Amino acid sequence: TTVSSAAVPAPTYAAPAPMTYTAPPVTYTAPAVTEPAVTYAAPAAMAFEQVDANHDGVISRAEFSAAMAAPAPTYMAPPVTYSAPAPTVIMPAAAPAVTYAAAPVAGPATSCPNCGN
Repeated sequence: TTVSSAAVPAPTYAAPAPMTYTAPPVTYTAPAVTEPAVTYAAPAAMAFEQVDANHDGVISRAEFSAAMAAPAPTYMAPPVTYSAPAPTVIMPAAAPAVTYAAAPVAGPATSCPNCGN
């Protein structure tokens, strides 16, 4: 057998191509805000209608005085009183009387279980 000493080419190793990872672009926007229409005229008109007793469109001195003399509405809850319930006293019951008695005594044995006498 002959062995060839021909040079075997050395393997070459190459690094893989670099990969680039990118996320898709994301756009964030604020949600649309729709504010409710605010009207301040309604409460004022209602207050005017309450003061204008004869509904002539003018508040007279008498109507104004009557409105100012009326008691102001209160928006407070009635007072609440907190108290603990009355204490309950539990007295222990008297212990039952204990009587001690001797064990019942059997009469004389008529026959011995061991000897039969």
